[in-house]
Amino acid sequence: MKAAVYEGKKAIKMTELPTPKAGPNDVVIQNIYAGICGSDVAVYNHGSGTGHKIETDHEFGHEAVSKVVEVGDDVHDFKIGDRVYPYPLLARGDPSRAGSMGGFSEYILIPNAKLNRQLYLVPKEIDNHVAAMIEPFTVGTRAAKQTRPDKNDNAIVYGTGTIGMAAAVALKHLGGQTSHVGRSFRL
Repeated sequence: MKAAVYEGKKAIKMTELPTPKAGPNDVVIQNIYAGICGSDVAVYNHGSGTGHKIETDHEFGHEAVSKVVEVGDDVHDFKIGDRVYPYPLLARGDPSRAGSMGGFSEYILIPNAKLNRQLYLVPKEIDNHVAAMIEPFTVGTRAAKQTRPDKNDNAIVYGTGTIGMAAAVALKHLGGQTSHVGRSFRL
């Protein structure tokens, strides 16, 4: 399979790796689309060890929508063809690899695959382009929820990249008033 491997500051190598095979409790997914995260850009420009959980000689990318292409004999929650969102922190079974899940590779082995833990089913109503943005939107939404906004609260979101927009939308949905610093837009 083709895979993008992070080799250090300003060095990514497209290479061939063995295509993973599912063991009895595993699932193999094929990536459909992957997004480029700000942390991917930061590590590319500044090197690993910047707090983004991306190390050298690992597959690169963590914002993806994928489809199930192989299911282990003891896995009953997934079937071939299911569209899934792989949760970067747990997808590879190693939280330290969250940033190097393999979103820029053709396939990813999901060891000991569990529904709503390593993999989440993507509803048919969400197209692939939008589904590839699930990871950054969950980051922004989680940040907004942690503030526990009240309908009388005001919030300012600095920066309106993907995560900032997600935080602003979540704050508005949760009841707060939002202002945006960066590009101007109206919710």
